[in-house]
Parts: sequence; structure tokens; C-alpha cells
Amino acid sequence: MFLDFVVPTLICMSLFGELTYVCLARLLYEHVSRHYADMLPEPINGEDRDVFTFLRSQREWYVSGHYERVQERWWQRIFRLNRVVGWLTVGSILLLFLGFMKLLPF
Repeated sequence: MFLDFVVPTLICMSLFGELTYVCLARLLYEHVSRHYADMLPEPINGEDRDVFTFLRSQREWYVSGHYERVQERWWQRIFRLNRVVGWLTVGSILLLFLGFMKLLPF
């Protein structure tokens, strides 16, 4: 059962979740950069934008609570959806890892 059903499901959830998370994070970063430029993170090592700035900024907005400054409910829901997608992706990768390490009961 594990190899026939659970593994393909977890792999699909991991890949789809990661792709969705990155796309939503980029979309949110672009919205914030256009309308709330003061929420953008400070450059690291003098680089204006590195590859993972939009991913790093997601965590900073959640921890500081700045994502609540966005006035439109639609964008706040996308922020929350992105966080849920991220945690589901991490959970599916963790379950996949634990399953292959024989730490799950099935």
C-alpha cells in the first residue's frame, strides 16, 4: 500500500506544493514591491535582489505581521493560503522521508 498509493501521492503533493508555493510567493512579492515598497527586505551583501529574496521575505512578513498591512482581503487570503501550502509541502516531504526511513507504521 505504501509504495502503490502513499509514495506517489506524497511525491505529487511535494512537487505541486513547491511549485505552487514559489509561484504564489513571487506573485505576492511583486504586489508588495509595487504597492508597499517599505515592506521589502534590506539588500544582503549589497545585492539589490537575489534569487531567493521573494522566498525570504515571505517569512519576514509572517514573523513581523507586516502582511496584515495589506488592505485588500484578497491579498491577505493569498498570504495565508501561501503559508498553508508551504506547511503542507513540508509535511508531505517529511512524511516521505519518514516512510523511507521505516519510521511510519505502514
